[in-house]
Amino acid sequence: MIKNRFLKKRFFIFYLFCYYYHMKIAIIGFGKFGRALADILTKNNDNQILAWDIAKIDDYRWRSNRSEVINGADFIFFAVPSAFFSQAVVDIENIPQNAILISGTKGVDAHTGKFPYEVLQTAFPQNTVAVLGGPMLASELAEGKMTAADIAVKHFDDFQKIEALFQNTNLSVGYCNDLLGVSLSGVLKNIYTLLFGLSDGLSLGANFKACLVRNAIQEMSRIIEVLGGDRETVFGYAAIGDLLATGYSDLSRNYRFGYSFANGKNMD
Repeated sequence: MIKNRFLKKRFFIFYLFCYYYHMKIAIIGFGKFGRALADILTKNNDNQILAWDIAKIDDYRWRSNRSEVINGADFIFFAVPSAFFSQAVVDIENIPQNAILISGTKGVDAHTGKFPYEVLQTAFPQNTVAVLGGPMLASELAEGKMTAADIAVKHFDDFQKIEALFQNTNLSVGYCNDLLGVSLSGVLKNIYTLLFGLSDGLSLGANFKACLVRNAIQEMSRIIEVLGGDRETVFGYAAIGDLLATGYSDLSRNYRFGYSFANGKNMD
């Protein structure tokens, strides 16, 4: 009880700090998800947001100079495709040592075979690294629809700092300390989503798809545990939440691919 009161007091103090001090947030990667994330964080008026992308984006928050975006940042979100993740961070030199780095990228870096959070930990060992994962279809985020996600980070007080950024927004966040499990979930759900699309494309029915979902959840928990994560992570937003959102929505590219493949069509 005493510990809970202490943690609440610390969070309240940090929240007051955020109220009077505008937090500078940098976003690296300004595609659909990066822009949706920026829109969410902009709803909290305490946030000052700048974004960088290799392509010019018609948005007042975009900057062509990456150093300008990163310099003095309190939080840096990475929304770069996994295939180019290590390339996007390899030559970044001016990251503030007290900045918290949050990866919203799902997948495995094609050049290193590492998860994005591992790439960040290797490149910036002095910084706190976190992973954002959950049911976050970019188009729904952009429309302001409500959702929730897991923030995986080692220390709870760092989670509270990140949580404060999402106050008064349509994205609620929950705490998790399993960075590996959350990252694995983001990879595995893409595989299962293909199967869900195939199932619907072949009109195998709701009963069969329900069996696929059950087996996918069980298999995910086993894989996470065997590879060193916490099997309970599968019941969080980043695993079962993301799995259901993408596995039942034609907004998901992997779902559409599976569905189109089942019907002998080429993916757009």
